[in-house]
Amino acid sequence: MRRVATFYHVTPSANRDSIHRHGLDWRHGGGGIAGSRAPEQEGIFLVEDMDETDWFVEMGAQRFAALDIWEITLEEDVLGGQLYEHPLAREFHGFLCWMQAIPPARLRLIKRDIPGGSQPAALG
Repeated sequence: MRRVATFYHVTPSANRDSIHRHGLDWRHGGGGIAGSRAPEQEGIFLVEDMDETDWFVEMGAQRFAALDIWEITLEEDVLGGQLYEHPLAREFHGFLCWMQAIPPARLRLIKRDIPGGSQPAALG
């Protein structure tokens, strides 16, 4: 049995259909959780602990009507043991950014429609 590493990612709920079709991919959707119209990075911000999603939910709730939390699994043989040393992993301002789209098969929606404070924004 292959071992996997689990990560989490917060998105506006408006992006859910796009994520089901394309996975987590900065080229689809309309911008980042921080509210920019363009992605903050050409990559996917990941956190290693579910508790760390709170910060992203709090930030996104100021800008979006509802948010989702996705669980991501990456096989450990893909990671090679040292995540931050992997060629597809970068650190941006203390956050882990995976520099490749993550396909739908690696995703599971674990929390949906977390209430935010803004009007719905169709992003993709």
